[in-house]
Amino acid sequence: MNLPDSAGAYLCRALKGNSTLIKYELGGNEFSSKTCKSLAESLEVNGTFSSMNLEGNPLVVDEEGKESFEMLSRSLAKNSGLVFLSLWMCGVGVEGGRALARNIVENTTLVSLEVGYNNFDNSDVMVL
Repeated sequence: MNLPDSAGAYLCRALKGNSTLIKYELGGNEFSSKTCKSLAESLEVNGTFSSMNLEGNPLVVDEEGKESFEMLSRSLAKNSGLVFLSLWMCGVGVEGGRALARNIVENTTLVSLEVGYNNFDNSDVMVL
C-alpha cells in the first residue's frame, strides 16, 4: 500500500479508544518511528486488539526509530491482548532484538511472534 509513517501513526493512535477491532494487516508500508511510538502508547492501554502484522515496514532506520522500537518492546510487556505480532523484515537489528527479548518474557498472551530477517543476535533469538 505504501502508506507513509504519519498514516501508520494515525491508525495506531486509533487503537487507544478501540473496543471492537482486533486485527490490523499493515505490511508493506513506510511505517517507522512515529508508527512504533503510537503503537507502543496504544498497546499499553488496549487489551482488545489481538493481531498486528507490520512485516516489511522499515520500523528502525535511525536513532529515533531505535528509541521508538524500545518503547514498543516495553509496551509488549504490559499488553494483555496481543496474541500475534509480525515484525518480519522490519530492520529491527541487534539492539531492537535485544530490547524485544528483554521485554517479551513478561508478556503472558503473545502466542505467535514473527521476527525473521531482522539481523538479531543468536542469543536474543534463543530467548524469543
